[in-house]
Amino acid sequence: MDREEINALGDELYEALRGNCALLPLTDRVPGIQVNVLRSVTFVGE
Repeated sequence: MDREEINALGDELYEALRGNCALLPLTDRVPGIQVNVLRSVTFVGE
């Protein structure tokens, strides 16, 4: 995948989040993609 494809998928995910919409899994739509999920989230300044 090139940077443009990655950015397009990121934009799609962001818009789905903002619109509270479900998407088909990326792993079903993009051959060979791997999704690494964060195990923790840290907020700086809180």
